[in-house]
Amino acid sequence: MPLTEYLIDEAIRRHVAGPGPQACVEHKLRAVRELTPFVLAAPAGLARSTFEKTLARRLDLDIGPLRLEVQRSERRVAAPPTP
Repeated sequence: MPLTEYLIDEAIRRHVAGPGPQACVEHKLRAVRELTPFVLAAPAGLARSTFEKTLARRLDLDIGPLRLEVQRSERRVAAPPTP
C-alpha cells in the first residue's frame, strides 16, 4: 500500500464517520488538516497534485477548495511571526 493511501486511510478512520459523501464537513476538514503537513511535504508538482486529488476523491470534496485550504496552511507556516 502506498504511504499516501495509508495516511489517508488512517485520517479517515480517525475523523470521518461513514463514507465520504455522507460525512459531515467538519469531520472532513479535520482529516484534511491532519494530512496537510504531509501534502506540503510532498514535492510540488505531480506528487503533490496526485496526493491532493486522491484526498479530494476519498473525502468527496472538490479539489479547488481543498487546494485553497492547503495553500492557506502553507502561507501560515511560511509567514514570519508577528511581534
